[in-house]
Amino acid sequence: VATIVVALLSVAGVAFGIVNRLAQEAERAAAREAIMAEELARQAAPPEVLVVTPEPTQFDPNFSITGTLDPVQETEVSFNVGGRLVSVNVTLGERVREGQVLATLDKRSVTAQGQLASAAVQASQAQVELARDRLQRAERLYAAGATSEAELLAARQQFALAEAQLAQATAQGRLASTDGSNHVLKAPFAGTVTKVPEGTGLVVMPGQPLFRIEDLSSLVLRSGITERALARVQVGDAVEIEQPPARGHVRAFAPSLDPITRRAPIE
Repeated sequence: VATIVVALLSVAGVAFGIVNRLAQEAERAAAREAIMAEELARQAAPPEVLVVTPEPTQFDPNFSITGTLDPVQETEVSFNVGGRLVSVNVTLGERVREGQVLATLDKRSVTAQGQLASAAVQASQAQVELARDRLQRAERLYAAGATSEAELLAARQQFALAEAQLAQATAQGRLASTDGSNHVLKAPFAGTVTKVPEGTGLVVMPGQPLFRIEDLSSLVLRSGITERALARVQVGDAVEIEQPPARGHVRAFAPSLDPITRRAPIE
């Protein structure tokens, strides 16, 4: 009887354990199904969003650039020929007009060259007259049968040579006159003198910068803008300079980006 009781108790314990395990598995399955149902319901529900009231605002199309203010026109002025500087007619900071004489070089050598060229022209003109007279006489003699065709041809060649020498002398005279004008240096445009030689007496070379003239009547700022800003720029747009305080406008720009900086030039 005791053995039977123990066996029955053992069987009852095993049965209880099985029933308990099945109950736990059923609870876990129900929990999983509840979670899945909640997830499916959440996915099927419309998304939650934050609703706000829009506020009107004004779009500001301004953008900033940096650059350097330069004179609208500036240049270094020099003589086309070399020589000794004999006069400086302007001072530093002086306002000059277009064509005003800035300085002069020694013209004595140019004067001598001009006189020599004039004398050469007169001599060549005399040679032309003599060659013309000889040619006329040769043509009359040839027409009368008193001279040969070779002598007539020689007279014509001498006349042509005399005319060529006259043209050469005339060209040299013009060159000497041009050299004389090159000894006077004039302002190419109206502006302010910002550079002058230290004094007279020095020997200058052709193309040596002696004066600097800047047109300060207006200033230009050269810079670059981005591709996005380029789409909003037009010629004539207002520009406000911060330092120094001033106002201006866009006078030119090129719709082409630099391959390195990726910016477009603007003035």
